[in-house]
Amino acid sequence: CTRGVPFGRRLGVPVGCRLTRQAYVDTNYATLTIGSAVTSIATMYNYAYNSMYQTNFVLEDSIDWGASGAFYCQSFCLVWLQGATFSQAAVPPVGRRYNASVNSVINTGAAETFIPGATAGWLSTGGQYV
Repeated sequence: CTRGVPFGRRLGVPVGCRLTRQAYVDTNYATLTIGSAVTSIATMYNYAYNSMYQTNFVLEDSIDWGASGAFYCQSFCLVWLQGATFSQAAVPPVGRRYNASVNSVINTGAAETFIPGATAGWLSTGGQYV
């Protein structure tokens, strides 16, 4: 993950950020452009923490989050989205909004429709959306 780099366009990868095993990423107060090739803003496993406080996500057209979701958190992970904003594209994203399992938390402080996507988020095995 790199602050200010348009995900999916210059990086040429389908996932904006993949974190695992006690990784920590801070993109607070950044503006991140999410390209149409991106299938997940953050995919996190095993105690990863991603702070995106007051981050502005600029979404390009034709994004498909798929079944995993824009934010996928598994095994004691935390994604912090308090104060974040999403600038909608002309064609809104499709797919699942988020997926949190095994005691992972997605903290937005907003309604479950806050994260763009056509399909509701998924919680299992102690996952939380707050």
